[in-house]
Amino acid sequence: MVVSCPGTSLGACVDLCTLPESVEYQSCVANCLDLCKLDDVCTGLPDGAFCEDFSGNDINTERWWYGRKQWGPQAPFNHGVIPENVRVADGIGYFAATGNNYTGNAVGVRKVGGGYIQDQPGSKTAGMIISDRYFGSGSFEFRMKLPPQTGPCSAVWTFHYQEIYEGEPGYDDYVAAGNFEYGNNNIGRWVIPNHEIDIELPTPLAGAPDETASYRYVRYNTFIGEQDSELTGTVVDNGFEANDGLFHNWRFDWHTGGNGEIPRVEYYLDGELAQTITTNIPNIAGRVTIGTWYPTWAGVAADYDTTFLEVDWFKYTPFNEPNDRFVLETYPNDGMTKCQDKASNDAGLPVCRLNPPV
Repeated sequence: MVVSCPGTSLGACVDLCTLPESVEYQSCVANCLDLCKLDDVCTGLPDGAFCEDFSGNDINTERWWYGRKQWGPQAPFNHGVIPENVRVADGIGYFAATGNNYTGNAVGVRKVGGGYIQDQPGSKTAGMIISDRYFGSGSFEFRMKLPPQTGPCSAVWTFHYQEIYEGEPGYDDYVAAGNFEYGNNNIGRWVIPNHEIDIELPTPLAGAPDETASYRYVRYNTFIGEQDSELTGTVVDNGFEANDGLFHNWRFDWHTGGNGEIPRVEYYLDGELAQTITTNIPNIAGRVTIGTWYPTWAGVAADYDTTFLEVDWFKYTPFNEPNDRFVLETYPNDGMTKCQDKASNDAGLPVCRLNPPV
C-alpha cells in the first residue's frame, strides 16, 4: 500500500486509516506513525533549514562527526561512545548500545588526559553523531523508535561549551547573566558557559531508584552552565511507555527571545505540547547530537547483547531570533572523528581530524 500523509497527528492518521485501501482500522491507527513516514520530509524547507533523512549508505561526514569519547560514569558501567556503533540502512540511522551480554568485536573507549584511547571492553558502549553545523533558535524535530530495553539512554541535544577567564571579552556579561564564578583571587577566576538543551529517556521519577527507570518518563533539560543553579531539569510523564515499537516525533522549539519574544524552550511529543521551560535558557548556537549513551539513571540491568535507537529523520527550521549568538567553542571537536574504523582513529590519520591528535 502506498500512502501519503500530511502529518503525524492522530487526526491525520484517522484520515489515512479510513481510506478504502488501508489495513484494518484499529491496526492502522496503532501503527500510524510507521505508515506516515513522510519520506518527503526534507523537501520544501525554508531558507536556513537543515534536514537529515539517512538516505545514503553511511553517515554523511560532510555534515556529521562520529562520537569517540567517554564521559559520565566510569568503567565498567560505561565504556563510552564509539563510531562503530552507528550505521545506516534503508533510510534509518541505527545507534547501537551494547549490554552486559555483548559478545561482538566492539572496543570501548576511555579518557586519558586530554584525549581518548580505544582499548576498553566492548560491553556498555554506545554510539552517537554530532553535527558540523551550529544551530541557533528554531524548531528541532526528531522521528525516533526507542530501544525495547532500559539501560542505555536515548538522547538528542544541542551543546556549546566555553571557558572564559576574568579580563577576557564577555566575562562580566556572563557573570551578570547568572553564570557561576569559579576560582579565587589567588588562582584567578573563570566561568563555564555550557549551553545545552536535552531530551533524554528512559528515566526514573526524581528521587526514585535508578532501577525504576521507565520509558513512561522523559527528561527535558536546559543549561547555561555546569552548576545546579545554571540548569533547569524536569521529568515529565509521557502518558504511555514510549518504547512501544513505534516511531514517535520528539520536538523542541527553542526561543532565545528578543523583539517581544520570551526566551523559552517548548517540548512536544507527537505534536502535543508536553513541557515549557523559561529558566536557564541558552542563547548560544550549538551543535546537535543524536544517539545513545550510558548514564547510571537509565536503568541498571543491561542484560542483553545489543539494542538500538532508530532515527528516521531530524529536521531543523530556524527562527532567527534577535538574541541568537554565534561564538567559538573552547574545545570544538573534543572526542569527535570523521573516521568510523578503529584502525584509522588509532593511527590518528589526518582524514579523521582528531582533536587532540593521537
